Amino acid sequence: MSSVNLSSFIDMLRLGCNNIAKNYEYINQLNVFPVPDGDTGTNMKVTITEAIKKLENEKSHIKSFSELGKNFTRDLLLFSRGNSGVIFSQIMKGFFSNIIVNKTSNNSELSIEDVANAFIVAQEVAYKNVSKPVEGTMLTVARLISNEFKSQKNRPKTLEKLFEQAVKVAWQAVKKTPQMLPVLKASGVVDSGAYGFACFLEGMLSYYGGESNLDDNTLSTIEIKFNKFKEQHANEDEFGYCTEYVLRLGLKINQTVEKQKFHQKKFESKVNRIANSVVIASDKDNGFVKVHAHTLKPHLLLEMGLNYGEFEFVKIDNMNLQVNNKNNSPTKRVLKPAIVATVPTEAFAERIREDHDINAILCTDDTGAPSVFSLLEAVKLTNSSNVIFLLHDKNYFLSANETIKQLKHQKINADYVITANPVESIAALTVFNSDLSIHTNVKAMKRFIKEFASATITQASKSYKENKVMVNKNDFIAVTNKSIIASESQLTDCFFKTIDILSKKVKKPEFLLAYYGKDITEQDAKKMQALVEKKYKLFCEFSPGEQKVFSYIIGIQ
Repeated sequence: MSSVNLSSFIDMLRLGCNNIAKNYEYINQLNVFPVPDGDTGTNMKVTITEAIKKLENEKSHIKSFSELGKNFTRDLLLFSRGNSGVIFSQIMKGFFSNIIVNKTSNNSELSIEDVANAFIVAQEVAYKNVSKPVEGTMLTVARLISNEFKSQKNRPKTLEKLFEQAVKVAWQAVKKTPQMLPVLKASGVVDSGAYGFACFLEGMLSYYGGESNLDDNTLSTIEIKFNKFKEQHANEDEFGYCTEYVLRLGLKINQTVEKQKFHQKKFESKVNRIANSVVIASDKDNGFVKVHAHTLKPHLLLEMGLNYGEFEFVKIDNMNLQVNNKNNSPTKRVLKPAIVATVPTEAFAERIREDHDINAILCTDDTGAPSVFSLLEAVKLTNSSNVIFLLHDKNYFLSANETIKQLKHQKINADYVITANPVESIAALTVFNSDLSIHTNVKAMKRFIKEFASATITQASKSYKENKVMVNKNDFIAVTNKSIIASESQLTDCFFKTIDILSKKVKKPEFLLAYYGKDITEQDAKKMQALVEKKYKLFCEFSPGEQKVFSYIIGIQ
């Protein structure tokens, strides 16, 4: 077979998604440290599953490869989670970039030449859009496949053989990742993102294998779980019509009507005059604009959109049927800085809500890393034009950075503070002051984190050696700043040794904060607290964190 039609290629994408869904738990286990807390598999699964589900809903409207590429790459970015999800979305953006331009007719097919060139451009776009490309990752897989097809003599005669070749090169690249990243070699694992990308390509190849498993069960939605404030906010403060639409720029049904050139800042200014809770996101490459707003005059909002294109999707909900209208005018965004926080579990979220009256909180244990879309939704909850993202995992940086770029178009100032774990985040919040500027708060929070010592304690899933620390399987280990600082066969010994090490990093240590995980009972935590208070002159607070991986997350100040 020398070409593939649109319907078949969509099936290939679904099979790629299915293969990641089948293997995501194993991908999660390909973590560098002997701690089963990897989330690359989950992030890749959620990213592509949500995009495929959206594709399934829109499939009847997609008539060309160009439309497929625009829709699919758009949704991959909006639903991307973590570094792996964002980088994967950029690889696919490159893959479809020429296809979007050249394959606009309804009956077009992808040839061997089209697919080979798509793999070449995929690498070019991905390396360009990732600020600091690292070899030994899925970027390397994309690069080596690209190099393979740059030579005409390496291009097979059929698409099946071409994908076989791409998959072969992908797995060869995966095997090479430990040689490119010393930390992988020391851990005895391959790169999880590279492995996930190879799984995706292998799933696409399975289309030619005779048994295509297109089971919809693998596409079950993983919903973003916001905190209880979202429901409360909707029930108490909002009124009018919740209006959403996707606008295809330049498209016109009536050929005699000219469409205006779209300028986002001018458009936002007009929308803000008649609406609040406004979120506008545009994708110039795909030629679309997504609009969300609450307004008393939805017809005016629709008329504004029709000046620039035609609607692909429109949804209007009457919020007056659900809430009591207490105000007669839209609320304006406040100037005081607000926090959007990520935490692993609801237990941490509840602590932050109680102590700091912060409600825009994303729990990530069940949903994976936050996507750009989920962060934008959380910002809406703050009703502030100045937002600080408090992230408990540095892998959330790419999504937060992309969100900050989009918020600039909405005239919302945003910055971020990254911590090593949720205990550090809780500590950083103690110096947050909503009467001060974003810049002052971010500076103060970062300074406080530097004076705060923390670590995570868990049980090793394998034997491991790092520097002078020897870890045996099932040992209890303490990790700080991605380095193992203690390894003991008994949890109590590991806890004490961790306190000894952390106390040396803090001037006059006085307070110990500990959150215990699901594997620790309340009774065991109380016993540990009593032992610590007896041995050390520290004020101790032990609380349930309900985290899945770590027995304890502790901090000393």
